[in-house]
Amino acid sequence: MYENPTPFPADARLSEGDDDLQPDEASGNGSLVSAATGRLKAAKLPAPPVRGLRASKGRRRLPDRSKQKVWQLPEATEFSSDDALMDPVEIVRELRCHPQFLNPLRAATAPPPHDDGLAPQPRLKPGPHRREGDWCLLYLAYVASRDPAMQSFWSRYKSSPVWQECGFPVRPSYQLLWLRFTELEERAGAYRELATSLIRQARRHEQRIGSYVMVDATAWQTHAALEHCCTDTVACEELWRKQHPNARGKHGRPAKPPRVARWLSRADDSLVKEQRHAEARLDEPVAGEIPVTVVPAAALDDRYQYFEIRGHRYRSRDLTSGLRRYAKGSGQVFWHGGFMMPAVDLFTGSALAVETFRADEQEADHYPELYEALTAATGVAPLAVSADAGS
Repeated sequence: MYENPTPFPADARLSEGDDDLQPDEASGNGSLVSAATGRLKAAKLPAPPVRGLRASKGRRRLPDRSKQKVWQLPEATEFSSDDALMDPVEIVRELRCHPQFLNPLRAATAPPPHDDGLAPQPRLKPGPHRREGDWCLLYLAYVASRDPAMQSFWSRYKSSPVWQECGFPVRPSYQLLWLRFTELEERAGAYRELATSLIRQARRHEQRIGSYVMVDATAWQTHAALEHCCTDTVACEELWRKQHPNARGKHGRPAKPPRVARWLSRADDSLVKEQRHAEARLDEPVAGEIPVTVVPAAALDDRYQYFEIRGHRYRSRDLTSGLRRYAKGSGQVFWHGGFMMPAVDLFTGSALAVETFRADEQEADHYPELYEALTAATGVAPLAVSADAGS
C-alpha cells in the first residue's frame, strides 16, 4: 500500500456514517453510494494515527485517515446496460454537443498542410484536398462500436447514420478508411488528452474519483506466430543433429531431414500467470540485468522482428510484442505478447490511466509512468495506491 502525504482538500473529505446506502454528501447531488463490500467494506487504511501538526503559516493539518472509508459507486461501469453508451451514433452526437472537448482533439489530429516548409522547392501539384468528413470523430465511433476489425466495422455499419453524423456525405471506401485510421493510430496521445479532460471534468463534480486506486497488470498474447526462418539450411540441419543426437526415423535410421519445429508452442494463460507470480517472489533484477525467461529480439525490420532461440532463427509479424520462454515437461513453451497495466479507481471501478508494454519488460519499470499518467488525469495525487508484488 503506497500512501501519499499530500493533504486531501477539506471540502472533498469523505462523509462518515453507516455502511448502508447513504446520500452522496461530498458531491451534494443526492445520489446514492455504498461502502465497498467484502474486504473493502468499511475498510480503514492500516496507517498509524497521524499526530496533529502545529498550526503555522503555510502548513496544513494532515487528514486523519483512520476515520476515512473506501467508497464504491454501484453500477458505475455497467456500460452494457446503457443503450446510449452502446450506440456509436449516440456517442458521436453527444461529443458534437461539447466542442470544448472535441475541438482540441481535432486540432491535434489535423493533417499537415500541403507545403510544410520542408520541401526544397514549392510543390507545383500538391494533390487533391481531402474529402469532407471528421476522421477523428469516426475513429472514436469505431472504438465505441467494440468491433474487433476495421473491415467488419466498415461492412456492418454500411447503412448506419454514423457516416453522416461524422460529416461524410457518403461512406468512404475501405482502403481510405484503413489509411486514415492508421494515420490516427500514430496520434494516440491526442486521444489520451481527451480522456484526461473528461476525467478531470468528472472529478470537478465528484472529488472522490482517484482518491484510492488499485494497480494490477494483466498479461495478453498476440495472434502473431513465431515461425522458423533460418537462412542457412545446412548449418541449421547440423545444429539440429547436434541438439538431437539420438533422434531416429523409420527402421531406426537417423532422422533425415531434421524436424526443426516450424512454429513455436504457445504457453497457456494459466502457466503465464503462475510463472509471473513465481518471478515476483524472486529478488528484483539489478539495472541492466536480463531475466532468465526473457528472449531479447535479435533484429528488426519493416515487416518482422527476429529472435534467436537455441541457435535457430524465428520471426514474428508483430513488431511491438516481447517474448518469454518457460519450461514445460521436457520442452519449452513461449509467451509472445505483453502487459496491460491499468490504474483502476476504487470509487467508480473505471481505469483512469493505462500503460501497455512488451512481455520482456518488467512491470515495476512502468509504474512511475503509470503514476504520472494517473496524476495527470485527475490533477491531484491519490491518497493511496494498492499494487501487487510485480508493480
